[in-house]
Amino acid sequence: MGIVDRALSALGYIRYKDGTHFNFKRGADFLNGDKLKIATNNPVASACISIRAQILSQAEFYIEGTDGEMEVDHDIIKLINNPNPFQSKQDLLKQFEWFKCVYGYVYQKPYGGVGLPPDFLYNLNSGYIDFPEKMLSPLLIDEAEIEAYFDQKIKYTDETDKERLIELRDIIPFYDVTNGLDCTDQAAITGKSKIDAVIKHISNVGLVGDAENIIIQSNGREGFSSDAKGSSLGTSVPLDADDKNQIENRLLNNYGFGGGKRRGIATQSPINWQSFHIKHSDLGFENSIATNATLIREIFSVPNELYSAHKTGATFENQKEALIGFIQNVIQPVADDLANSWTSHFDLEATPIKVTFKNMPVMQHTEQKKADKILQIASAYEKLVRAEMDTTTIEALFDNQGIPITDED
Repeated sequence: MGIVDRALSALGYIRYKDGTHFNFKRGADFLNGDKLKIATNNPVASACISIRAQILSQAEFYIEGTDGEMEVDHDIIKLINNPNPFQSKQDLLKQFEWFKCVYGYVYQKPYGGVGLPPDFLYNLNSGYIDFPEKMLSPLLIDEAEIEAYFDQKIKYTDETDKERLIELRDIIPFYDVTNGLDCTDQAAITGKSKIDAVIKHISNVGLVGDAENIIIQSNGREGFSSDAKGSSLGTSVPLDADDKNQIENRLLNNYGFGGGKRRGIATQSPINWQSFHIKHSDLGFENSIATNATLIREIFSVPNELYSAHKTGATFENQKEALIGFIQNVIQPVADDLANSWTSHFDLEATPIKVTFKNMPVMQHTEQKKADKILQIASAYEKLVRAEMDTTTIEALFDNQGIPITDED
């Protein structure tokens, strides 16, 4: 690293040998766009985030009624399902997950009349946000400090260069890993991007693609050299010009359209031939991509079964189980965070927003397994009763197997 690069790195700017530039101060780079561009242009990172975003977009948000029914006729639920003139609920959630995964945090901004339910809900692109030159301390110990902190404003400059000042109290923050993981003034309201941990691996995938492209363009090239033995004895006699023309016209096949499209040549002197073809398997591109893809995939918590299915389009039973586990263990917490944050921001603690993925066909598989288990338990219970075993012993037996039996059951 040269003197200039070291000076720039102190400012949060890093330049890699492949030409990629990053400015971690704002999550954007000086020359090549921002982390969002890096992720969308990389086949592995893009696939992993797309898998997360696609599944999250199928979440169903609702208010639970007094009888446990799903109520969707609520102002905030209507807002979520139709957030703004440009997006559906699915679009909003996909964009949300992309911003959060790429930048490490994302803010949502509701717009509407004072004291009225919001009319619109937007995700703010974290790459367009500038924070105050000097942020107040996030260690807040009384109401006055809380008020002062959230009175601070961020500057949001959109695609048209229109600037808006937004108070912190008016945004709904979300963090990928968590907030407060660095030493910047805005650490309390920002999160670290997972891309930072695998940026070189993402770069490696891009470099392999570039190298493969160069090899493919050069493959098929050939080299020719003279086979003449010099002016002494043994020198080959040149081919007569008329014979050469007849061979080319009658024996050699043309291909394609236009001049010069000939599969072979007839030379007047013997020549040596050498192929410059490089076997693709000898270059190790597949192994390099697979190794780097595994690290990128794991940082985004995407199971190999889902990543493989995304690439090939094939689905198998193990992929179904992997998808169910991915929804329950990875995506459900993200959706719960959305529901809980909306509940808090819109003062809905009395009737909190909830979320489910039961509408997805794959989750019906889980419901069927639950039903089958209940049926098996009921059948076993019935057989034990017929065997004249007392209910206390039966319940103790089930309890020892981790299956508590209640009066309601």
